[in-house]
Amino acid sequence: MSNNNFHECVVESIYLATIKLLDTKDLKDISITEIIKKAGVSRMSFYRNFKRKEDILINHLVEFVKESNILLQTKNELITPKTILKHIIDEMSKDKIMYYIIKNDLFLECFKILKDNIISLYVNNFGVDKNDKEMIFQIYYMLGSFLGVRMYLLYEGEIPEKSKEKITNIFDKQS
Repeated sequence: MSNNNFHECVVESIYLATIKLLDTKDLKDISITEIIKKAGVSRMSFYRNFKRKEDILINHLVEFVKESNILLQTKNELITPKTILKHIIDEMSKDKIMYYIIKNDLFLECFKILKDNIISLYVNNFGVDKNDKEMIFQIYYMLGSFLGVRMYLLYEGEIPEKSKEKITNIFDKQS
């Protein structure tokens, strides 16, 4: 196994172990010792890849967004704020990552990652100036609304898989 494959395997093991633990308790109640035991990796392997346990979720979100961008760019549809948002909603309803990020108060870090990525999509696909204040306002509005609704539904006890349709309906009415 190459070093790169080993690294990916370690990161994936840590992520999966963390998700299993998150099914039973909050991130603040999970120790790094619990994570590495469940993942079957050493403490050194953990710290080689992450500075803190919150970075496990943030790292997964970053990878998720990279894969989503590739998927979105390969579709033969016009990339607009609405198509980006629908794509985010569709993809995130398949993955518990958003649920755990919001549940564990990593909202602002999540917002920044998604915002930077959407701006990058606009700049790369439309040649839009990354300092275009109107575009940035649209992105902040769209993303803030999406994450706000997602948080509200989470706090109301709604599980991610069931909230996809509600969120999609809310944003379809706004268009």
